[in-house]
Amino acid sequence: MGSQVVFKNGTPAKSFYRRYNIEGLGNNDFASLAQLLERRLKKEDAQAPDLLLIDGGKAQLQAVLKIVKDLKVSVDVISLAKERASKGSSERIFIPRRVDPIELGSHPAYKILIQLRDEAHRFAITGHRKRRDKHLMNSALLQQTKGLGPKRYKELMDKLFDMGASPSKQQLKEALNWPDSLIDEIFKTLTTEEKKAQ
Repeated sequence: MGSQVVFKNGTPAKSFYRRYNIEGLGNNDFASLAQLLERRLKKEDAQAPDLLLIDGGKAQLQAVLKIVKDLKVSVDVISLAKERASKGSSERIFIPRRVDPIELGSHPAYKILIQLRDEAHRFAITGHRKRRDKHLMNSALLQQTKGLGPKRYKELMDKLFDMGASPSKQQLKEALNWPDSLIDEIFKTLTTEEKKAQ
C-alpha cells in the first residue's frame, strides 16, 4: 500500500489524501513507487503538485525523476531521508543535480517538510492497520474457533474494535472473562491471520 498526503499553504489538505493498493509487486520499493506515481499523475484531471516530496534517499529520487520524465509531467521533485549515525540521526534533503544532500536545520520550511513526511507515515500506517483489521474481522478461521459461538464472536469483535486487531494474550484475558484455553486458541488464530494480512 502506498499513500499520498497533500499540504496547501503549509497545512494538511486532507480531502486530497489518497491510499493506493499496490498490486503484484511484493516488496519492490521502486516498482511500487512507479505504479503509485503513474496512477497519481496519469489521471486526466490530475493536477501536478508544486513540489513532489519522496520519502527516501538518492536512489528513490533518481527513480522518481525517471518516472516523472517518462510520464512527461513537469514537477519539481526532492526526497527526504534520515541519516543514522552514532550520535543519533539527522534529516537530509536530496535534490536533482546535486551530489551531496542538504542537512536540515531549524528553518520553518524544513519543519514543514518533516511534518509532511511524518504525516505520510501516519496516514500509511493507519491504512495498513485498517486493512489488517478488516481481514481479521472477516476471518473464517476465527469464526470456526471451537467454543466461540455467535454471542461470544460478537463480543470479541466489539473488544477487538476497541483494542485493535493485534492485542496481547494478557489484554484478551483482561477484556474477556473466558476460559484460558479459548483465549489461547483465539490468540493463536489472531497471530496466524495477522501474518497473512501483512
